[in-house]
Amino acid sequence: MEFCDRWANFLPYVRSAQGFTSDGQPLNPDFSNAGEIITQIMLPRMNVVAPGNLTIQETFADGNRVMVHLRETNAAALETGNRYDLDIFSWMTVNAEGRVTSNQVIVDTYSTVEALRPDALFPLPGSPQQARHYPPFFVTGSRVNGLVVGFDQQGNYIGVVGQANPNDSQLAQPSAITYGPNGDLYVTSSDAVDRTRGNEILVYDGVSGTFKGVFGQATNAESGLLNPTGIKFGPDGNLYVASAYTSQVLQYDGQTGDFMGVYATRNNGYPDNIVPEEMPIPDFTVLVFGPDGNLYVTSLLEGAVLSYAGPNAANPGEFLGVYGQANRDDSELTEPRAIVFCPDGNLYVTSAAMGRILRYAGPAQDNPGAFLGVYADITSEVSTEMNVPDLDFNQDGRPDRVIQNGLGFGSDGNLYVSSSIELAADPIPMPTGGSQIRRYAGPLQDNAGAFLGVFGQADTPNARLFLPTTPEFAHSENSFPLAQRFNSIAFVVGINTDRAADAAGTPGFFQSDDTDALAAYDSNMQFLGFLNQNLLGPDNPLDGIGGVTLAPNGHLLVSSQLSSQVLQFNSLTGEYMGVFGDASPEGTGDDPDTDENEGLNFAAGITVGPDNNVYVTDLGNKRILRFDGYTGRFLDDPNTRENEGVVVQLTDEAEVRFTDLAFGPDGRIYIGLNPPLEQPALGTAEVRVYRPDGTLEAQLVGTDRRLDFVAALDIGTDGRLYVGDDPASLVDPAVGQPIDPDRQSRILVYDLPNVHPLFVNPETGQGDPDGVRQLPQLVNEFEIGIGNAGGLTVDTDGTIYVSQPWFGQVARYNSNGESLGTLPNLRLPDVALLENGGVDADGRPRPTGSIFVKPMQ
Repeated sequence: MEFCDRWANFLPYVRSAQGFTSDGQPLNPDFSNAGEIITQIMLPRMNVVAPGNLTIQETFADGNRVMVHLRETNAAALETGNRYDLDIFSWMTVNAEGRVTSNQVIVDTYSTVEALRPDALFPLPGSPQQARHYPPFFVTGSRVNGLVVGFDQQGNYIGVVGQANPNDSQLAQPSAITYGPNGDLYVTSSDAVDRTRGNEILVYDGVSGTFKGVFGQATNAESGLLNPTGIKFGPDGNLYVASAYTSQVLQYDGQTGDFMGVYATRNNGYPDNIVPEEMPIPDFTVLVFGPDGNLYVTSLLEGAVLSYAGPNAANPGEFLGVYGQANRDDSELTEPRAIVFCPDGNLYVTSAAMGRILRYAGPAQDNPGAFLGVYADITSEVSTEMNVPDLDFNQDGRPDRVIQNGLGFGSDGNLYVSSSIELAADPIPMPTGGSQIRRYAGPLQDNAGAFLGVFGQADTPNARLFLPTTPEFAHSENSFPLAQRFNSIAFVVGINTDRAADAAGTPGFFQSDDTDALAAYDSNMQFLGFLNQNLLGPDNPLDGIGGVTLAPNGHLLVSSQLSSQVLQFNSLTGEYMGVFGDASPEGTGDDPDTDENEGLNFAAGITVGPDNNVYVTDLGNKRILRFDGYTGRFLDDPNTRENEGVVVQLTDEAEVRFTDLAFGPDGRIYIGLNPPLEQPALGTAEVRVYRPDGTLEAQLVGTDRRLDFVAALDIGTDGRLYVGDDPASLVDPAVGQPIDPDRQSRILVYDLPNVHPLFVNPETGQGDPDGVRQLPQLVNEFEIGIGNAGGLTVDTDGTIYVSQPWFGQVARYNSNGESLGTLPNLRLPDVALLENGGVDADGRPRPTGSIFVKPMQ
């Protein structure tokens, strides 16, 4: 038995799930009990689970479909002339115990050995373009098991947020989380029982979840922090933390984490941070800043909401008293564990002991703090839903409680409530059915307060929620201080300042390297601004934007063509994060002692492969380069003679031009190949199909009208290949004008073979290693005007977004080619215009590559 250890590098998120032997036993790490067959469980792309070597029982919920790979050394493989083991790929449906309930074999290499031998290791039925890994819609703490987990906008469980777990960062019982002005995620870590654990604020990358360390002096040793349970950034940009066991709110510098002192306290605070053993109940729990700028804190001991002057007030931190009727006597407020201000300006508080959400008039209302009634009676709802009217959920003769530990308003205007069943016999909530994210219609909706159901997959064993805490929304206006503009990015498109002719009169090179920009839109197609607005000018890192994609960690990657670099931006805040690892001339082998650029030279197209690595077209060297999708490390092993970082290298052809590239659902690389600048000719462009090892398999040249210039490629969520053909890019070098100025650009749509066998006998249609490769089939084609296929991407609903540089717009089409209008307010930065000292005379933006950070509405 031979086991290919390279497989782990090709699994989603570079993680391997638990392997099993043919008799169902867990596979030993050294494969000593492998026998003849190994079953490798591959994580579904649309259901990425928590990182780690997880068993199937912990990984999959009832009804999940998993990709199963069996490899077997068999004489039949040798009979076909193939030296590799047999491979069989199946979709298996499993139940919650991990037992197979159905088996659909999609690949049997007994008949199609050639299609799946290990040098073509991408036989997955989906690609990153189909299963776009957007940043999470919201994240929440799973307190009992010490995790921060994420969900997408449809409620699908994304998994643990990077390293926000006990193993990778020693995270303990995350009670509260918040996004900072820089887009990072700040998480409280403490153990309510073992007070020596945690007592600190941990910081994670807000998109990838990479652990960044303890936030400055936000620790017990340096600031007296003891059981932090509430955390928010204030209007001054500093961080405020509720230290429950000292009944204080502590203040930290929002950038450095330096301790700035005790901001607020109560008379029941304890000297030297020592809590008497007979008083183990924490006091201050959660906090929020109101629309008036003041600080509102819940007190468990008082059963009240307390208010303090905000940081911009005349006397910051001054105790202003109990907030109106938000107390035990006036409104039966007991155990207030969560608090939030709604878009209607009112205050919403959980009365956890009663299992209710209470509402109070906001500070701008006529009667601030007035009790406005019960917004949701969750205890009553849950007891009815589970048919347990006496609330004795485990039938031990004692009533249990339905408690709420988190509140949040989503960007959809609805209220999200973290709810758990707390048993009288054991405070740990019920593992199945007891921990939920419940959603209620927001107060501005026509059906305000109506229960809209449990959110998506939040209430399943797969979601692994045990005592969920604060739901924090990645794209909510409440997530960042008002000064932070980019908090709802959905779509990004590159804008080049001018498509001026070069010295030879050839368009395609950009006149300004100071004002190329990334235009950002929200999900309602509202223009947000330019991500690199503060960098425009001599320090602008973007120089001729080519392609844009989302890295596996969720950040934006942008190919800067003339600087021959790939640049990284935070997809939540738009913050520039620098060059992406080795994706530069120096990082990919350029010899500084020569005048030639042997390294990355004119970075054009960029995409993410099924192995979660990043692939870039190196136009100047006629090759495709591969980089680690998380670190940007150039994937070349210096200890071998082969250059593993170069996937495709053309050596014996003329100066052809690579443009865009995309991975199909068949795992192959589709690459646009165009005629050289010096010898432009209509009808000579191709889309070439390569195996991941760089072996050429097929060439697409169009149908009745051959391809002229492949400007852009994308794979839609329907698994089809979309090609932008732009003949206006073929310019006569003698006159600097298009060869055929009247020839229309067009979009071509191809069906791709995504079910093996890819190689078939043309007479029988059966798999045959010596047969012919099944080719993509053209299913649609439509014209879009002259010079108007500079870039394209397809949304999840099938809408095609096409960058049209000659018109200076991004046009939208449905799958039938019918126009749906254009992206509004697309423009150049003001500093690019001639009247403002820029170089652009016509004021027309030249859009290029684009990408969705989340779907449009």
